[in-house]
Amino acid sequence: MATISTPEYLLDKAKRRFTPSITNFPGMGALERRLLQTDFPQKPMATPPPGSDLKTIMGDAGLPVVGHMVEMFRGGPDYLLHLYRKYGPLYYADSPALAAVAALGPDAAQAVYSNRNKDFSQQGWVPVIGPFFHRGLMLLDFDEHMYHRRIMQEAFVRTRLVGYQEQVDQVVTQVIANDWVTNDSRFLMYPAMKELTLDIASMVFMGHEPGSDHELVTKVNKAFTTTTRAGNAIIRTGVPPFTWWRGLKARELLEDYFRARVAERRGKEGSDLLTVLCQTEDEDGNKFSDDDIVNHMIFLMMAAHDTSTSTATTMIYHLAKNPEWQERCRDESDRLGDGPADIESLDKLESLDLVMNESIRLVTPVQWAMRQTVRDTELLGHYLPKGTNVIAYPGMNHRLEEFYPDPMKFDPLRFTEPRNEHKQHRYAFSPFGGGAHKCIGMAFGQFEVKTILHRLLRKYRLELPHSGYTTEWDYGGMPVPKDGMHIVLRPLR
Repeated sequence: MATISTPEYLLDKAKRRFTPSITNFPGMGALERRLLQTDFPQKPMATPPPGSDLKTIMGDAGLPVVGHMVEMFRGGPDYLLHLYRKYGPLYYADSPALAAVAALGPDAAQAVYSNRNKDFSQQGWVPVIGPFFHRGLMLLDFDEHMYHRRIMQEAFVRTRLVGYQEQVDQVVTQVIANDWVTNDSRFLMYPAMKELTLDIASMVFMGHEPGSDHELVTKVNKAFTTTTRAGNAIIRTGVPPFTWWRGLKARELLEDYFRARVAERRGKEGSDLLTVLCQTEDEDGNKFSDDDIVNHMIFLMMAAHDTSTSTATTMIYHLAKNPEWQERCRDESDRLGDGPADIESLDKLESLDLVMNESIRLVTPVQWAMRQTVRDTELLGHYLPKGTNVIAYPGMNHRLEEFYPDPMKFDPLRFTEPRNEHKQHRYAFSPFGGGAHKCIGMAFGQFEVKTILHRLLRKYRLELPHSGYTTEWDYGGMPVPKDGMHIVLRPLR
């Protein structure tokens, strides 16, 4: 039976508490409150062309050097909601890290996501993750993006998902039964879930059987984690030992690994995603080059495991806090039983769908959508010069009380008839993006998360470590529970 090492637990706890960051420096809470009450001098981003009738977007630079990072990293969607109420749907953040226009609210999100005139490119992502996820699907634009997406779509059709799902269930069943610690309030759900989703990705995406190639898989998974974190670096330089440099070195390791794997899998049979991408072609016979597969695999691994980790962890937290919903979901899982968790069976777990939607509404894994204008254009009647970074924030839109009464309350019934609060605006609920770049792996991710929750609910009762326990979120990248999220697993049998 898996156990927790007390010295390792105490060391981890100390690191989480004392590793310096904007979110945990002493006095940061007081500074955040003070900054939210401060009116910084406003300035125009750019002057509209004469006679255009377009409005000027206003904004400010915040504090010297750090800009508004304190408010953003600590408050996330709450800070953005503060901006929306104070300044309206468009606000210019003249940040030293990345100057950008915040496009707030569902109307702004619709204009950015739909991109009807192709005014917005994906190049807004490049300053943040470009060096680490070079030419991943999310960083491609227009015709080139559609060309790559058509080929990749063949890897995510339902018949392929059936094969992936068998592998997901195999890994999940093994890990939660044998690797997770029971009856111990020290157990941290977030790092355990992150390791599980990496194990799933290792098998489904790379073809490594659970427990095999342990040293190699561990090395590759560590490189993925390092690469993903590098995009959040404040010091953005390729100089050792900084985070940005570590991310670049990890990217090199991943490229070497996948080039070797592509050479190995070309022309071979297999149901893992990497082998499928080596085989896949569109209706015109177009295939990916070796470089394409390497770039797409590195991006897909990052996108798949981080978002699934966040979603599953948040769902577990809310089910532990809301036992009535935990029992409702468990009743459906009990009717399904311990047989194979195939796609058709998972479709019947409708309460888990409601809990998933409400959980990702409250804590949206991908809080932002980054774009860059390819020409002088307008947004909601305001002037945007060519080369302007524009960021939409679906995570903030999911907390608008105009659509979601009592928005911080966990209430999955929002997503049922006749309420359907998420349907009051096309972009009132857009956790998977929208338009041409809507998440291609959405169905896979949903089935993966439902498999994890189904197996957990069949085996354990989920409890908080003590009455009144809450977790706080670090919004420096994808939302992460600051304390790792303590959850107690009580065996049911």
